[in-house]
Amino acid sequence: MTAPIPGPGRAPSTTGANARTSTLVTVTVTVAVVPLTAALYVITSTTWSAVERAVLYR
Repeated sequence: MTAPIPGPGRAPSTTGANARTSTLVTVTVTVAVVPLTAALYVITSTTWSAVERAVLYR
């Protein structure tokens, strides 16, 4: 038995495969982006502190 074809003005229902794929993409992007943003924060704050100390202690 196949799923019914939606009529005009009706969106097709989301399948379990779409939900799993969406979850996988979200987790993958999060795992890739969070460490990069943490590294950017550490580099930026370290550079800022070093420049600040160099300027203030001249």
